[in-house]
Amino acid sequence: MSNLNIIKKNILVITDSYFPKNNSGAIMLGDFIKFSKLIFNFIIITFNPDIKEKYSVKILDDQIIIYLKVWKNNNYLTRFLSESLYSYKIINFFKHNSFINLDYIVTYSPSIFFGKSINYLKKIYSCKNYLIQRDIFPDWAFKQGLIKSNIIYKYLKKIEKNNYNSADHIGVESTGGYEYFIKNGFNNVEILNNWIANNKTIQETHKKIKYKTKYIYAGNLGIAQDFYSLLTNINFAELQKNNIQIIICGGGKQISQITNFIKELPKDTIKYIGELNREDYLKELYDCDAGIVSLSIKTYMSNYPFKFIDYIRNDIPIIAHINKNNELKKFIEINQIGLCSDDSSYDEFNKNLILMTKKNITYDFKKNCKKTFEKYFSIERAFKVIESKLK
Repeated sequence: MSNLNIIKKNILVITDSYFPKNNSGAIMLGDFIKFSKLIFNFIIITFNPDIKEKYSVKILDDQIIIYLKVWKNNNYLTRFLSESLYSYKIINFFKHNSFINLDYIVTYSPSIFFGKSINYLKKIYSCKNYLIQRDIFPDWAFKQGLIKSNIIYKYLKKIEKNNYNSADHIGVESTGGYEYFIKNGFNNVEILNNWIANNKTIQETHKKIKYKTKYIYAGNLGIAQDFYSLLTNINFAELQKNNIQIIICGGGKQISQITNFIKELPKDTIKYIGELNREDYLKELYDCDAGIVSLSIKTYMSNYPFKFIDYIRNDIPIIAHINKNNELKKFIEINQIGLCSDDSSYDEFNKNLILMTKKNITYDFKKNCKKTFEKYFSIERAFKVIESKLK
């Protein structure tokens, strides 16, 4: 990346997760683009319901960001309608705006509605597409019971297949995802782990003031995580007895259930601090002794939550409660980065909350967190995988 004579390629990134959003996709792509901009020029197509015109263009760190206007995602219906127009809006933009040549397209998806526009752009610019696929929709939503109609499910499966067929290369985050694509006839698939830049944003001079053992749950508080079910099975009397406090940070579909449940509980055992910006979240994370990971027992596909990677990047051991067949369970155990219980036993999770207070146990976990992050989830590793295809 230090070759100053290199001719930069123009990469179009299509995503519904980008700045000013603060979710995992936006952070990952932002880090990747910052890391790669010495050899690539990036044009980002994303979506924003708050702009007044049909589209808006912004220059950020020498990269071009094009925001296309969409509807607000107030519920599942408006989200479906909004996403179903993604390809139309992308095609319409390129039809009415002259553009520089594109050498490659990178699509970041959980959305399945990019396929038609990708095929259109590939034909115009004679380029290929790398699809970063982060979950398997609509299958997970059907398994969770969010999609109840077989007709709607079959329609979405056709859209999903079109999206995958538009890709020349597909990067998935888990072995389970890889096997799903192979089983469905896609041989252009590879493992592309989630990633994050290893920038220490918190000064080493920041001193921890420790009155309690603090655990944090950070991230989405939705149906796929089902943190509410886990929360209602925690033994808070034992937390208080062992001077443990759980901090909850994030938002999602279960937020009202969670906040109502903890109203009657002592704040010295559990506290909800809302959704934080990245800087404030990292400061909060720095004071924590372990990070909690929760995945619903109905979780269809194995995945590696972004906040899980955030935890181990900051040398914070894991306390996980996930479905027993999820490959993340074995990953945590093999790499010795924390304690893991499965959906068959809330008692084991409660025991792990107490066990993690023992310094002789957490010392090795902390050391292993750093090694595991660098081996599997560094941005350098992700760059090598993607860059090898951008030729």
